[in-house]
Amino acid sequence: MQGKSYKSIIVMTVSSECLFGVQLLLLGAFTGAATNLMAGMCNTVYYFCNKSGRKTTYLQILFSILFVTVGILTWEGPISLLVILAKVISTVSHGINRPHVIRVSRLISMPMWVVYDGLAGTIGGTINDLLVIASSIIGIIRLDKKKKTQENA
Repeated sequence: MQGKSYKSIIVMTVSSECLFGVQLLLLGAFTGAATNLMAGMCNTVYYFCNKSGRKTTYLQILFSILFVTVGILTWEGPISLLVILAKVISTVSHGINRPHVIRVSRLISMPMWVVYDGLAGTIGGTINDLLVIASSIIGIIRLDKKKKTQENA
């Protein structure tokens, strides 16, 4: 969340989603595993669309529907709703080529992951989620507020 560019944020996000997807799979937390692995692929598609200047609006809708579908197919009970909602929020924000939007969306989606990862028993995942929240806040203050101040000057 400290990346200044969309590319740097997406590269780190895809890497972490794939690694945490494997971890959750090994823990038997299938909704989290499936949505994280799928998010890695979706965010890769977003990166190439944004790089080539193509709009991602239709992909945001398609990927959101896919996350809901995957969440239903891997249903683990009401806790799966947290993952589904978190991934829908993040898939919409990652489709927008603006780091500030991604950082703000993390403040909404990551608390849902904190609860899910805690219940799934992944201490590393829970700590990572808390660090992402802190990093998002720092990024908003350090990068977004600074940029806005420079634009107004």
